[in-house]
Amino acid sequence: MANARNTFIKSKMNKDLDDRLLSKGEYRDAENVQVSRSEGEDVGALENVLGNKFLTNWSLSAEYNIEVIGYVKDDANDRAFFIATNYTDTSNDRLSNSAPYGALCYILLFNNKGLTNADKYKTLVQGRFLNFSKTHHIHGIDLIEDLLFWTDDRNQPRKINVTKAIADNTYYTNEDQISVAKYFPYKAPLLFDEVTLTATFQSDNISVNYSNWGVAASEYGNLNKLYAGMQVSGSPLTFIRTVTKTGSSRGFTLSQVSAGPLFPSTGQLTFIGPSSKMVTEEFLPPSIFGVTTGSPKGATTTTLETLSVSENKIFENMQVTFITGEKRIIDTVTPDATADEVTITWTGILNSNLWTALEPTDPDESTVRISWPNPNYVSTWPGDEDFLKDKFYRFAYRFQFDDGEYSLISPFTQPAFIPINNGYIPSNIPNGQGQSGGSTNPDLKVNPDSLSPLAVSTIMAKFENSVQQVNIRLQLPDEERYINSNYKITQIQVLSKESDGLAINVIEEINLADFSTTSTDKFYDYSYQSRKPFRVLPERETLRVFDKVPIRAKSQSVVGNRVVYGNFIDKHSPPANLDYFVNVSEKLESASSADTFIPTRSGNVFVGAPSGYTTNSYSSYPTHTVKQNRTYQVGIVLSDRYGRQSDVILSSITSFAESNDSGETVFDGSTFYNPFGLKQPSTVNQANEVLPGTWRGESLKALFSSTIPATSTNEGYPGLYKSGEYTGVVATNSTQKIIFLSSLDSNVAVGDIVTGTDSGGVFVDSITAVNTSGTAITVNNNHTLSVNDVITISGPENKLGWYTYKFVVKQQQQEYYNAFLGNICKLDTSAEIRNGTLAGTFSTVYMTSLISDNVNKIPADLGVVSPEQNQFGTSDTQLNLRVGSNGGRSDSSGNAVYDPQQSKSGNSLISINGYGKVLDLGLAPSQTIPTTDGLFQSSSNPPCILIQDGSDAEIGNPLNSIAETFSVVEIVPPTSRLEIYWESSTSGLVSELNQWIEDGSTSGPVVPEEVPVVE
Repeated sequence: MANARNTFIKSKMNKDLDDRLLSKGEYRDAENVQVSRSEGEDVGALENVLGNKFLTNWSLSAEYNIEVIGYVKDDANDRAFFIATNYTDTSNDRLSNSAPYGALCYILLFNNKGLTNADKYKTLVQGRFLNFSKTHHIHGIDLIEDLLFWTDDRNQPRKINVTKAIADNTYYTNEDQISVAKYFPYKAPLLFDEVTLTATFQSDNISVNYSNWGVAASEYGNLNKLYAGMQVSGSPLTFIRTVTKTGSSRGFTLSQVSAGPLFPSTGQLTFIGPSSKMVTEEFLPPSIFGVTTGSPKGATTTTLETLSVSENKIFENMQVTFITGEKRIIDTVTPDATADEVTITWTGILNSNLWTALEPTDPDESTVRISWPNPNYVSTWPGDEDFLKDKFYRFAYRFQFDDGEYSLISPFTQPAFIPINNGYIPSNIPNGQGQSGGSTNPDLKVNPDSLSPLAVSTIMAKFENSVQQVNIRLQLPDEERYINSNYKITQIQVLSKESDGLAINVIEEINLADFSTTSTDKFYDYSYQSRKPFRVLPERETLRVFDKVPIRAKSQSVVGNRVVYGNFIDKHSPPANLDYFVNVSEKLESASSADTFIPTRSGNVFVGAPSGYTTNSYSSYPTHTVKQNRTYQVGIVLSDRYGRQSDVILSSITSFAESNDSGETVFDGSTFYNPFGLKQPSTVNQANEVLPGTWRGESLKALFSSTIPATSTNEGYPGLYKSGEYTGVVATNSTQKIIFLSSLDSNVAVGDIVTGTDSGGVFVDSITAVNTSGTAITVNNNHTLSVNDVITISGPENKLGWYTYKFVVKQQQQEYYNAFLGNICKLDTSAEIRNGTLAGTFSTVYMTSLISDNVNKIPADLGVVSPEQNQFGTSDTQLNLRVGSNGGRSDSSGNAVYDPQQSKSGNSLISINGYGKVLDLGLAPSQTIPTTDGLFQSSSNPPCILIQDGSDAEIGNPLNSIAETFSVVEIVPPTSRLEIYWESSTSGLVSELNQWIEDGSTSGPVVPEEVPVVE
């Protein structure tokens, strides 16, 4: 049969003529056709297209007035995705009002290949958290493999995994799961152990000043987490002395300062302790020294004198080390208050033959060292015990999410460093070991034959890192059982870096299978056992401090493997400044995250009081402090929930200074100078006597006079974060309109919607009144609710408001060197120190040798030298003396801390007047420096410096004194010109900070004192 075809070459529609009169190439009418606009050979061709056909309404009722505001086709899979909503934002800017409770927002799928209607028409995501509005149609929407990206210029850019959403339409339920910028861990890992248990007071022992406590069988698990030395939260004087973890009478003993329990006889006690531990040694380094009154050789008992019984430092099970090196475990301790001594016994007779060569001058006197048992000792510990000995390791972590993305890295901790003996070198050692002339503390000598901190290498053995194991607490965004379902977290990477290094190491990957499905804890505890890292993060991760995802974007496109945004807003506007002031003072006492009891004296009874603000810096970093003679500028960085950070915000400095409510501590503006000074411990006993060795170190502190504002006139200020969804737990049975809750979010307000289940079933109501202090809300109708019933409160949200804060510090004096020197000798005034110039020409001249790496720390001035020059005029290095050979004492009784600020000349710096080897310095022959005592290692003709401190203080020993003491100088660091703020480990939620500010006591301006004018 003939087939008639008509080609419409003209592509012209002609409705003016009758069908019979149309010329060739024209047509009268057309339906479902389109003209090709391609650049190929078929350009202009007319072709049929499919017509419109109603497919589905996804079972959404027409009465809700739902409108499609965006779509994208997936031609490869013959499907399309649609975005729909019934909400219209009527605010002036069409942005301010978030979708309210009851608003309908959807992401929908039509799949033409679906075999059933359930496969063809799917709702992928729904909920008010999508926050769609008919005022913002979505034009930027792209599908990359399984990931659907979109931006609407109303919310931050988002994405979903369509495969997972098709399989489960409840997979995405909140903003954290769909935002392109991911939730990040805002808080540094915590380096302290915290254990809370219920204990009962049993008895006390006044003679040795401790109390016994027992626990029930239900607390045995928590008891196993306790160890000796943990401090009772909020009480600086109360700590665990011993723990009994086996048998029927399990419990612990606490140090006491009075008879009877310091705390309620039965109740919860919280214990805090450092999580950085030494675990391979059964006993800690010696911390107590004593002198025997009778020779212990061949014996099992001895008496120790000159030990204050009131200090109660010696207990059973401690280890005593004798002059011969023999070690014994103390069986009994019998104090004698009248003689101010204690008698100790042990098992196993000492070997008297070992005492022959070591016998002191007085056979009835010898120094012994006493060590505490190591509560953290593990005989089968698997780690590398020496790995951290010479390292300052810091820790951080980050999350991995279900689609392979990683969050930003959390702030790093401070270095996990606790020196051997906790940094203390005891100096209260009586005479012994056959030497005379004051203290002979073997830990303060530089004699190579002794247990010297210097020996011959200038390395302070006592200040090597004792930490071998670190228990790291990682803060989770939710209870552990929910972090995958609510945040889609599939892995936690534990990271580390050395304090002076750039590389970030991966030391552990905690996978989804390691997460508990039942744990309600909001911390994940990881034990780092000095294992070497197995991977290093790429450099791009080291430099990644925020995700390059805009706040809002009008357009979006895909270029290669990148999603590109256009017409975007990339950052929030921060407040111009904040009202805070800075101070340096002693670290606060440890306190738990819950209310604890701080013992205060009322007559002869100790009573408890809530602790209020809590801190754990002392427990986490027991030997850390703030460097002196430095200027610090403290700033604040705000961040939204997804890591977009503000610039550094400084103090407004509205007044000269501010003081706390008691007026005892004065805070300056954001810049603070911390001068040199001798620090005294603030811990006192019940008689208000200062307890030695209890100084906790210093920390920077900020005093806020106003909260971080919720609003600002600055354009682009995001306000403060509001989740818009709050969960409340009913605290008391109720049949009224008033509902009492166990806690109440500060953002809950009148008009918010309350949903829950009462005796009549599911209810929806609205709040008519809020009692924040009473944690109660009032609703429109009566509801019958029981204790522990859960209700949900829905209100306005602000997902991109300021969510977290962190403190940053600028300190431009970067390098920090201490030179550990030998004895400082005071030269005679007749000594010739340079070309006939006498030492008496200067006020006072001292001399000390430079050994090992000190030559590099204090180099000679090599600007102008001759080929054979062996004596140099000076050094460009500036020094501050911190430990002198005799510390200004009139005798030669050993070392003492030197305060450069006390220099009578007003200049704390030490000048170097000469530099060279001993024989090359031109000293007069009568000054037999190279061979006499007084100069450390003088016989080796070491490099030496001649120094002058410009004051009348005695910083060194006479020329011919013993050379076994040591000294320490701090080398003045160079000042960097880079104004860099360094991230600190102090951070938290803005909501918590504002609550502390509101609950805290008032502060007041400090008026400068006028200096009288003398006419």
